[in-house]
Amino acid sequence: MKKILSYILSAITLLILIISIIFVILNIKGVKDNTPIKIFGYRYSLVVSDSMNPSIQKGDYVIYEEFDEYNLKDVIVYRSKTDNKLIVHEIVEETSFGFKTKGSNNKINDFNYEGYITNDRILGKVVKVTALLGIGRLFTSNKSMVIMIVVIVSFGIIVWQIVDITKALKEKTKEKYQKELEDYKKELNDK
Repeated sequence: MKKILSYILSAITLLILIISIIFVILNIKGVKDNTPIKIFGYRYSLVVSDSMNPSIQKGDYVIYEEFDEYNLKDVIVYRSKTDNKLIVHEIVEETSFGFKTKGSNNKINDFNYEGYITNDRILGKVVKVTALLGIGRLFTSNKSMVIMIVVIVSFGIIVWQIVDITKALKEKTKEKYQKELEDYKKELNDK
């Protein structure tokens, strides 16, 4: 029973490690390429400014979904026309040319810099905001520290797994040799 629990714990630990590594790789790739990751029809992005404080803070993750229509007061994620960055702001005005947006913490709207926000620039409407245990805040404040922590933790888990596998192999080898020794002794006694 103890061995079974050990294997189950090892499998769960390995699964968590794999998911964590994938999550970090997707985050790094998304930030580097400025491309939001899409999982099960939803995208998520890390917020890197305070323009939507207090409802969305720097370091929060926004989960957003593509819709056919967007309306006044919707918080949307769109691409900036000047530097292709992702912007998370609220629709404050609808016109026949497109939308005007504004960060709730900003004094003026985005029109002077971004013009009208048209549907082809909108990636989706924010449906959920999460701090995700503060991981995003840590990531936005010190990326290299987060990467170092993930590498150290991953290395530790890998070493732990290797030690467990080595112990299991040694135990199996020991059992095999004990059985062979018992069989040999039995042969000697039979002669």
